[in-house]
Amino acid sequence: FEQELARELATTEGPEPTPEEVEPFKRALVDTLVKRMLLLQAAKQNNIAVTPEEVDRGVLRLSGDYPAGNFNEVLAQGQLSMAELRAREASRLTIEKLFTNHVYSRVAVTEEELRAYYAAHEADFQEPEEVHAAQMVVKGLDEARKLQAQLKAGKKFSDLARRYSLSADAKVGGDLGFFPRGQMPPAFDEVVFKLGVGQVSDVVSTEYGFHLFRVLERKPARKREFVEVR
Repeated sequence: FEQELARELATTEGPEPTPEEVEPFKRALVDTLVKRMLLLQAAKQNNIAVTPEEVDRGVLRLSGDYPAGNFNEVLAQGQLSMAELRAREASRLTIEKLFTNHVYSRVAVTEEELRAYYAAHEADFQEPEEVHAAQMVVKGLDEARKLQAQLKAGKKFSDLARRYSLSADAKVGGDLGFFPRGQMPPAFDEVVFKLGVGQVSDVVSTEYGFHLFRVLERKPARKREFVEVR
């Protein structure tokens, strides 16, 4: 319990918590440990276990999230040995298998319940209009005008963006992906949602610099059909 609590508190930011501030962490941890033990006991009663190979694969997936050599450093920082990590992963996989075999298989949702939920939550299935756009941004207006001239002369937008754009998306040809209104700065929305597919904007000035936008695709607003979300 003390080890788990210390690890939990180590992830919190700010000054060291007072005993009163630690109390909620203690109660939550006790609850978690009790539930974990009850689930492991239920798994044992139902003859559910995991093989060493399954644990190996689980640990391998965890270590795959870190660059080579860094995983052991992360374990050391958390004061967690490989044996303890394997034990934790075995418990997690055992509980997961218990739910798969004895809980999920008994859960049934009727067609009527599904359709009733769909009808009662229509707003959740509304998709706003989206635009797939690309941009290039430079520091000066003169430079932006020169790029605009090169586009009119037939140069590819993506090639110019890769070469001249100061934005992080330059490495992918300025591709911003799909986005709805309100996700990008207002100046972006004001321009791109008025352009047709394939059209390039005039020079747009923002706090980031001078932009040129090109619309690649559009998706109209729509409601997702029941068959898609069933």
